[in-house]
Amino acid sequence: MYLHHANGQIYQMYSSGVCNLHKNPEGGLFTWIELPVGISAREVLVRSLEKKIAFVPGGSFYPDGNKENTLRINYSNMPEDKIEKGLKTLGEVVKEYIRQSE
Repeated sequence: MYLHHANGQIYQMYSSGVCNLHKNPEGGLFTWIELPVGISAREVLVRSLEKKIAFVPGGSFYPDGNKENTLRINYSNMPEDKIEKGLKTLGEVVKEYIRQSE
């Protein structure tokens, strides 16, 4: 149930060029997202937290500091309406960050 709604929003982010998916999730609690090269997930996190959206920057999973443009989202503990709103907001934050970075 959660995965279906999360995938719909993630697909919208993907199809609009905001992110790449590590793989199309078929289950589980987390989804791995890759932002365009040069986009700092940590900087996006700061902006997202202002809108009460949190995720784990992917660089935290790479001891050598690579993949700073990746993030992991968890949608296991939220009602469906909040998942949808949160992912939509995250997509808007990323789009705005990209616009300001150009």
